[in-house]
Parts: sequence; C-alpha cells; structure tokens
Amino acid sequence: MQIDFVKNPDLVAEPQYAVASALWYWGMRHLNHYADNYDFISLIHAINPGGLNMATREANRKLAARTIMERMLHNAG
Repeated sequence: MQIDFVKNPDLVAEPQYAVASALWYWGMRHLNHYADNYDFISLIHAINPGGLNMATREANRKLAARTIMERMLHNAG
C-alpha cells in the first residue's frame, strides 16, 4: 500500500486500512490453516494468546456465527 503505518498509526482506525491490516496479519501468520481445519482454539491463540477467557471467546464465536447465519438467511429470502 506504500503507506507508513508506523509513522501514521491512527490510519489503521480507518475502515479501508483496518481491513487491509487485518488481511496482512492473517496472511503473515498463515491463519487459513487453522480456519480451514475448524481449529478455533489454535486460531484464537495464534491471534491473541492472552485476552479473553475461553468461555467468553466461545460465547462470542457462537454469537458471531449465529448473527452471520441469520443475516444470510434473511438476505436469501
């Protein structure tokens, strides 16, 4: 992208740069391997080994999955 995010870290808060930085991180960490194998535990530890406890992470994952499915079904019909 030829943008110096080290000198301009606030740019990452902008949606287009936030998505680009997330995709860069995903690719650099080779996270598709975990996602393709439905290995949620290893995926979250690869992204953030500290942070939320497992019960909270699992509840958030289920909520996200349910929300995505509901929106997909709503848009399909």
